[in-house]
Amino acid sequence: MTARFVPATPELTTAYYGRPSVRTFRGWVCLIDDRPAGVVGIYNDGPERVVFSDIKPEHAGARRAIVQGIRLVREIYEQSPMPVYAVENPEIPTAGPLLARLGFVPTGRSTPNGNILMRAPVLNGDAG
Repeated sequence: MTARFVPATPELTTAYYGRPSVRTFRGWVCLIDDRPAGVVGIYNDGPERVVFSDIKPEHAGARRAIVQGIRLVREIYEQSPMPVYAVENPEIPTAGPLLARLGFVPTGRSTPNGNILMRAPVLNGDAG
């Protein structure tokens, strides 16, 4: 199983989701054996920037690819001068602890898809 990330295109996201993406986003598609297996990225939702990831269930154990995807999207949000948000999927038990490890904290808000977490921008070279 060979995994690699390529910039997301409308064609690749349609191949992954089975339909065109409902959002415009900056991100990457994970190809495993040259087939779309996951998507990571960041999109604007009004004034808020939201990071997301999605992986097909049959590839959920591809830890190396998951870590690589996190690193790619982290490069974007760590440069953001504004807070970045994520939704904690309650169906994925490791989502909350992983987001906490990446610096996301609960906001007290939620959506039908899960709790909303926020990562404050890193200012003046502070670690975060």
